Amino acid sequence: MTFLLDAIRKRIEVQERCLVVTLTKRMAEDLAEFLRENNVNASFLHSEIDALGRLQILKMVNAGEVDVVVGVNLLREGIDLPGISLVAILDADKEGFLRSPTALIQTIGRAARNVNGEVLMFADRETEAMRYAMEETSRRRVEQIRHNTEHSIVPTPIVREKREPQPGVRSPKTTILDEVEEMSSAMRRNTGGVADETMDDIPPRSILGIQRDLKCMSIDELQIEMDAAIATLDFEFAAQIRDTMKDRAGSAGLGS
Repeated sequence: MTFLLDAIRKRIEVQERCLVVTLTKRMAEDLAEFLRENNVNASFLHSEIDALGRLQILKMVNAGEVDVVVGVNLLREGIDLPGISLVAILDADKEGFLRSPTALIQTIGRAARNVNGEVLMFADRETEAMRYAMEETSRRRVEQIRHNTEHSIVPTPIVREKREPQPGVRSPKTTILDEVEEMSSAMRRNTGGVADETMDDIPPRSILGIQRDLKCMSIDELQIEMDAAIATLDFEFAAQIRDTMKDRAGSAGLGS
């Protein structure tokens, strides 16, 4: 873990961001807590955080208010994060859905938008999935370099202007991250100090980060959640909300 911490600190020194991928929610929460204890601005990101909360955390990453995001499945979170230059994959040799060749290639690709992109895979052995992912990534890199050379393209990093908070407006860092911390504490209290490691099957639901039944939401709340889900490419949840809205409309029609 010291090696990872040193690698993260080197990125932070040059104002770059990091993604760390774990296998379970508990590992993500524990690692985020460990990083914060070592003076690293880190946040975990998993399905217990609602769509709007996830989006806000990602905006904070782009704004430089969060340096490290730790999660189980961060594939869609890397789509618009050009500041990410380091992707660390823990337990890369634990073969399964999240460590399949395709998943590894996609996760490695989260560092592709940064000219200083680097991927660290932590493992006790090299699996076929890891070998294939590295070979395919190398092949793509060669093709990209060839294309850039042929068309005189010089890759340059994307630099976004950091926006100052408006006077009188509470910083989202003191709301979303506090909410995430409270969520983690509540989960541990409710499970005797151990967060459930299999809760990624439960859809993330709520406008304010509190898990809620979709059936209890108003149409306006459902619309907001669906728009946020689409914005973060969570199409599966967006479809679930759409079906709920259709059922609600159908029930209203029958009752009229």
